[in-house]
Amino acid sequence: MVTGMFDEFRAIKKYTTEGYMMARLSKSIDGGLQGLLEHGQVYLKDGALDVRPGTKGLLEILEPLGAEVDQYQIWKALNRDSQMPADKRSSLY
Repeated sequence: MVTGMFDEFRAIKKYTTEGYMMARLSKSIDGGLQGLLEHGQVYLKDGALDVRPGTKGLLEILEPLGAEVDQYQIWKALNRDSQMPADKRSSLY
């Protein structure tokens, strides 16, 4: 009942803790993305996702831009493209 309702990977936990953590991570990419956005740099530590202390989340980093985040991303892409060699530049601009 517990496996069906709460934790589909509970049976794996009896055999290997690392395997259990990796199985849980396979279904929880949204947790890593949320950690990156809200808390800071995400990395893999002992088979589990963790947040590096002392780092800022992406939302906090982009906060000073306010409503101009889209314009910043366009500027960043165009600036990066202009620094590439001519034969590798995008033809979309």
